Amino acid sequence: MTAKEYLNQIRDLDILIDRKQAALDRLRTLSMSISVSVNDNPIQTSGSKDKMGDTVSRIIDVQDEINADIDKLVGMRIEASNLIDQLNKTKEISVLYMRYLEKRSWDEIADELSYSLRRIFEIHGDALHNLEKSAYFRSKICDMM
Repeated sequence: MTAKEYLNQIRDLDILIDRKQAALDRLRTLSMSISVSVNDNPIQTSGSKDKMGDTVSRIIDVQDEINADIDKLVGMRIEASNLIDQLNKTKEISVLYMRYLEKRSWDEIADELSYSLRRIFEIHGDALHNLEKSAYFRSKICDMM
């Protein structure tokens, strides 16, 4: 696994959590629109569905998935921070943190660091190369496999 693939796992999981959170928000909105109707006739047909119960159950399932993903993400972020901190150059550390741990766009990184996009890409490439060369990274990747 390359350093870029490793770091992209963190970014991808963070984005997945955001998507699941948006789905959870939609489910919560849906649950507010489901009304429970009570009528004078106590007879229910066997074909009736418990929409509220199904929605609440799904909300709980999605919350559990999000919590498990967050736990995993926290561990991955701590490990990635430790790996990135092994680099010697502040610019390289900054670019990797901003891109993979803060989910910043290339343009945002270039603006904040006052470099051209081309220079940011060069720094990024150098940072990934130096990360892969580090004994710490190689030992952590071997532990994962």
